[in-house]
Formats: sequence, C-alpha cells, structure tokens
Amino acid sequence: MSLCYAYGRHSTSKQSQSEQVQLEKCEEYFARELLPKGVQWAGWFYDPAVSACKHPFSETAYMLS
Repeated sequence: MSLCYAYGRHSTSKQSQSEQVQLEKCEEYFARELLPKGVQWAGWFYDPAVSACKHPFSETAYMLS
C-alpha cells in the first residue's frame, strides 16, 4: 500500500500562503490525483523552519546528517 505524507513550510515573513492554505492545497491534490490510485493519506507535517538563505547550504547539510 502506498502512503502520502504532505509537507508544508513557511520560511519567511513575506510568504503569503499560510499553513492552512498549504494544507488545503495538499489535500486537494491528494484527493484529485492520488486517492483514485489507491494511495492512503498518512498525515501532514508542517516545518516552520528558518529560510535556507539564513543558513549557508553547507551548514544546512550538516544539520541533516
């Protein structure tokens, strides 16, 4: 069985799409494209992370390891 996890991110104060708007768009896509193919909704993850431009890529990569 295939699972769909949705991910949202609001990384700057200038971003206009709120967490709720991002979730709704993910749910709409899931219902339209994935549900008919038998994919199961597995959950939503929201990352209020700092923008990548505030952390150099090498530092970001280090944080992921």
